[in-house]
Amino acid sequence: MALAALITSIFSALASMVTVFYTVYLWRRSNRPLVTARVTTHHSGNVNIFLNILVENMGTQPALNVKLQAKRKDVEAAMRKPDGPELLKKAPERVFFSDVVIPMLANGRSMTNSFGALGESGIWQAGSQIPIKLIYEAMDGRRFRERGILLLHSDEGFAQTSWSTG
Repeated sequence: MALAALITSIFSALASMVTVFYTVYLWRRSNRPLVTARVTTHHSGNVNIFLNILVENMGTQPALNVKLQAKRKDVEAAMRKPDGPELLKKAPERVFFSDVVIPMLANGRSMTNSFGALGESGIWQAGSQIPIKLIYEAMDGRRFRERGILLLHSDEGFAQTSWSTG
């Protein structure tokens, strides 16, 4: 009888420890920064669509040292005119291939940057995709590397069409 009570106590203690470790694991996974990036429309007209890149922290903690990276060949493959005006190529160059970082992105906040254009004078091919990496840290020192895809299109209509609002 005492042996059965001892075995039951040991299993209860093991189950409690597993539950505590699993709870801490789930808490750490859900209480963290969660950074995303996407392309949004800044302004559109009948000739060009001007784009922004929007970086958002949808997590529960601030994100530190947020950096976006892409492979140069992927960015160039998405360009309509790789030899186009240098001014238009500065945004992707600074966003992906420089030392620019977002030092702190509070939870629930976003940052934006101009990101070229689609259309006659734009550098991007409409509908192109750029695979990216988002690299950032949490306040407690954890580091994260997320993968994503930037879709280069107007976000004013999910099928690339919408009614004018003005």
